[in-house]
Amino acid sequence: MNKDLNKYFQNAYPSTPIQDNFNQLGFLPQGLSRLEHFALQIFCSADNLIDYDAAIEDAVNFINAIDNYKEKLNKPSTLEIIK
Repeated sequence: MNKDLNKYFQNAYPSTPIQDNFNQLGFLPQGLSRLEHFALQIFCSADNLIDYDAAIEDAVNFINAIDNYKEKLNKPSTLEIIK
């Protein structure tokens, strides 16, 4: 899968580690991906009467906006002192 598309299919909720009888750790998937979670939230909201395709496109735009905002927060400002 394309690495750029992988961000849409990460788990929506953090995975919980489990330990089996042989003391090995495993992680269970929590069900919905980020894309599925946001698309369902947009589609099921009472305000929006949209179809599935529009809800998925809005979810993709929402995830891109979140990732762009996180990159903007982590970007160093130009006013920092150069060492």
